[in-house]
Amino acid sequence: MSSPAPALDKPADGMDLLARVKTLVDRGELFDAAAVARAIPSDRPIKAVDVYHRGMCQPGFLRDVRTTRRAFTSWFHNMPSGRPHLPYHAIGPFGHDGITGDPAGSYMLMDEQFCSDLLNLAAERSALLRFSNLPGFSCLTMQQVSSVMRVTDDRATDGGGIYPYKPPAHREYGARVSISFGGSQCVDGFSAEQDQQWGTRYVNARRAFRQCTYVADRKFCAANPSFDWGDGRKLDLMAGSSAKECGGFGRYYREARSPKAGIGAGVDPAPGNGPCDGK
Repeated sequence: MSSPAPALDKPADGMDLLARVKTLVDRGELFDAAAVARAIPSDRPIKAVDVYHRGMCQPGFLRDVRTTRRAFTSWFHNMPSGRPHLPYHAIGPFGHDGITGDPAGSYMLMDEQFCSDLLNLAAERSALLRFSNLPGFSCLTMQQVSSVMRVTDDRATDGGGIYPYKPPAHREYGARVSISFGGSQCVDGFSAEQDQQWGTRYVNARRAFRQCTYVADRKFCAANPSFDWGDGRKLDLMAGSSAKECGGFGRYYREARSPKAGIGAGVDPAPGNGPCDGK
């Protein structure tokens, strides 16, 4: 990872803000709350821990989630140079057209603690930086976006859509910027995300783990008569058989395992009437 970004004043406009967000994404610094604060001035952080299990904890279940949140109320608001309350076209078949609201910006760093590393890592991290209702602060056009970053053109017939910017995944994380554009002159807003699950190490380990559990499930299904999703005892036996043969996902991640070539079991089969359908 490169050296930390120097402290900066508040963003001058939408292009300046987007450029700072792109730098954080390119450097993989969204996991670093201090780096985010240096690049984009924010309110004081709010930290919280949500506890899910105080007693018995089952594999795959969340134990707690630790979050750090920041807002950008001191400068990210309606400005004389902005264009507040613009009409927009909602994206998707169930959306509704409307008027943009007041600008709102937030940052969240989330650490999920799981009960074991059997199905997940014992600790997983993700981060989200979001700026919505951008026109009130600054009218950023898609042409200006293209001068800052190269986004994928995935527009709908009306010109609206989500335009992603995705630099190559890092070994330990993946990151992206999503530009929301409703077809009017100004960009509606954008968000930046960084997730441990998008890293090449995690993706490869997950595929290798699924290959092993898929083969283990097929062996169990071959040796047991057909059963349905309501048979809790058989499902527990199936899960136990898979865990005995494959171990936990955490081991695949620690050992940086990769999927084996020639095994088409990296993707789960389509759901059927029973756990053994398609296996």
